[in-house]
Amino acid sequence: MTRLERLDAYLKKYGLLPLEEIPENEETNVDFFPLEYLKLLENKLENFSYDEDISYLYGIFPRLSFFLENDIEPLTDSKKRNIQTMLDTIHEQLQILLITKPGNIDKKEVGYQCLVKLINKVENLSLFYLYDFVEHYKDIHVDVLEYLIFEIKTYSLVENAIHKYPYMVRFTDKNGVLLIEKVMAKYLEESFEYTKNKELSLNSDLVYYDQILDLFFSSPKIKIPMKTKIELIGKVEEIKKHLNATEYNNLTKRKYIFWLNNLLEKLENIDSKENAFDFNILCYKHDIKDKFDQGLLSEANRVYRNLDINKLKDRRIVDNEYIIAIDGEDAEEIDDSLSIRKLQNGNYLIGVHIADPGGYLPIDNIIMEEALKRTTSIYLSDKTIPMMPEILSKDIFSLMAGQDRLATSYYIEVSQNGKIENFSFEKTIVKLNRNETYSNIDQFLKRGYADDRELDELLELFTLTNPKLSENFNISTLYSLINRTVNNVSNTNITTNSTSAKIVETNMIMTNHLIAKFFWNQKLPFVNRVHKIEPDYLEELENKEKLLHSKDDQDMISLIQFLQKSYPRALYKIDETSHAGLGLSHYSHVTSPLRRSADILATSICIDQIYFGELADTSIYQLEEFLRKYCDYMNDKYPTIHHFEKVYEKEKIKK
Repeated sequence: MTRLERLDAYLKKYGLLPLEEIPENEETNVDFFPLEYLKLLENKLENFSYDEDISYLYGIFPRLSFFLENDIEPLTDSKKRNIQTMLDTIHEQLQILLITKPGNIDKKEVGYQCLVKLINKVENLSLFYLYDFVEHYKDIHVDVLEYLIFEIKTYSLVENAIHKYPYMVRFTDKNGVLLIEKVMAKYLEESFEYTKNKELSLNSDLVYYDQILDLFFSSPKIKIPMKTKIELIGKVEEIKKHLNATEYNNLTKRKYIFWLNNLLEKLENIDSKENAFDFNILCYKHDIKDKFDQGLLSEANRVYRNLDINKLKDRRIVDNEYIIAIDGEDAEEIDDSLSIRKLQNGNYLIGVHIADPGGYLPIDNIIMEEALKRTTSIYLSDKTIPMMPEILSKDIFSLMAGQDRLATSYYIEVSQNGKIENFSFEKTIVKLNRNETYSNIDQFLKRGYADDRELDELLELFTLTNPKLSENFNISTLYSLINRTVNNVSNTNITTNSTSAKIVETNMIMTNHLIAKFFWNQKLPFVNRVHKIEPDYLEELENKEKLLHSKDDQDMISLIQFLQKSYPRALYKIDETSHAGLGLSHYSHVTSPLRRSADILATSICIDQIYFGELADTSIYQLEEFLRKYCDYMNDKYPTIHHFEKVYEKEKIKK
């Protein structure tokens, strides 16, 4: 008797019995390995007859689950790929038997129903291996798609799963409840949470479930029984009918009704699949304002008209440094600039001069409050939604050549071997010598000279210091792969890899690092940018990095999918530090206050009020609590903004 024959006999006898009910003296699945189970299934499908009851083969899956739970044989990447290949082969066999071969076969036949259940189980297990979730595989009836939606909560993985196995959108749980019904229930739960207590909370989870529903409803394989559809519509209409005016103000009631109507439209238009793109609806759904109301515009105009920079005291006027800003061709918000000079001791003093909107406006000004609420400027392919009114952010707040501007100047003293010898910062008034573009500076560097002696000297010093200075951090290859898209890994809005861009990026990264480290060492509250990787992933990430040099497309796909699952996004935190992706012990965002609210908080509260201000401990504690609350807000707000950008660009491509 061969091993496969022994395994077949064992499954025929005990396959449908729970493992714990098998007599101790009998062979168990411990004697066999995953590929043997799958090989047996493959052999059975090769000679399958539709009147044959092969339900005993369901027993393969709980035994594989047992195998995985107890780590009986270590699963190397090679073994995982072999199992995945075998599962793909079996899935193809099942598809042929279900679609190509049936002919006039009654779909109620026991054999046919066995195939349906088997393909569901194979697809589930295949996805667990594909996404490297095998440690979570327990052969539960709830499918992997439910696990992806409600546990992992990563849209791209759900999208990939449905693309690979489109019939998953029809899955039901052991009680016969459609998966899409569960998603709708979460959608309704989140829409209630979003609008309760007479104020709007963050809606990132609501937007996520709305996104998942769109994915389901756009699938040609979706199939909701008419009875279920009518019941769902009735449930939503009942909620609308009983909205109590005393529990909602006008704004929250309108928003709640919008989301309920949004769900109704999905249900009622399920067959047409025609949802016209509307930019205003997209903004309203994501709580994004593409315009400023008249109250904000009138305040911006007042600030613009009444500004007299000469009346501002307690700032050093920087008039002995050659300062230059280097940006992209289409940059409009100029919030960072650089200077450098050689000191008598042989070291270099780098000046990083950052626009200071908080010097013009207090943090409780309505313009600053609006900026904190928006959290960031949004850069779309054909338009920008600014964080502040443009008359301020693109004019009097921006660092423009020949114009006095308020700034926070950070000074980094660097030795000739790139060691940081000293770091300081102060409130200043700066006047830039010139605004330049990356392309122009790259041309100057390429030909070896510019049209200005001081600019030549500045570029020469930066090309000397930059390689050494950049050795103070180490951008992970994998982190760069995932994050270097429109914005680069340091989130400095640099989109090229040229020499000039590297000069700017290196100095911004070091400034963000050193200011965060300074506040941490001073034990003062600060808005840290934190990126952490769970220890369990570190070794596996190192192994995955080797695949970057592979020419195997399947390896690259596997790598990207793993990274989508395992690589965390960076978050804003008060009580934690370190940035794994940049290889830094401390990191923050302070260098882009005209387009990012975290930088405003770091400057206007942490630097201006906590460090330079003479505050009592109670006041510092209150500010710390505000910062902690706002960090949570930013962390929740950014996923919604990223989804808004993704949907907008996707719809634009469709048009």
